[in-house]
Amino acid sequence: MSYEEFIKAIERDAAKEREKVLNDARIEADKIIKDTEAELKRLKDERINELKVYSEKDRILTIIRAEREARMFLLSAREEILSELFIKAERKIFELKKGGKYSDILKRLLRETVDKGREEMDTDELMVYISEDDLHLLRDTAVSQGIEIKTGKEVAEGVIVASRDDRFKLINTLKSRMERAKMDLLPLLNQMLFEDKV
Repeated sequence: MSYEEFIKAIERDAAKEREKVLNDARIEADKIIKDTEAELKRLKDERINELKVYSEKDRILTIIRAEREARMFLLSAREEILSELFIKAERKIFELKKGGKYSDILKRLLRETVDKGREEMDTDELMVYISEDDLHLLRDTAVSQGIEIKTGKEVAEGVIVASRDDRFKLINTLKSRMERAKMDLLPLLNQMLFEDKV
């Protein structure tokens, strides 16, 4: 084999080897591209699923917030309705003072409070406080016999009975009775006005 043939044989072998290396490189590059595309698709699908989950969680949180706000609004509206109802009821009750029945109501409040005061305070020595406007309605009546009655600035539409040492007080005014009635009436009114309305 001559030198030239030897070089040509090396060049052919080198060309074959180069072609083989290039083919292997193309195959490897195609494999890398396919693997990369598959990995990108997997990552894309994974990210889309994550976004779907996040989006669903966000949607649920938005619904929960909206439901909570709606409940708050509903409770506020109910509270406003009940408040308005009680304001009207208070006005009606305080209008009693203008009518002729107020004197009888006041005497009944006094009798109840004095009886309860004697029982709870275990004494007959009680002081009764009443508004100056109402004093004439109880002076020299059968129900006020033997009871010391004084005017008190904090008393309106009713009576306050206190022990002589002023340690114990019983408040029996139209306003205090209305407040106690509110507590009893609220559940009933809520049920009557709002149950099954949502």
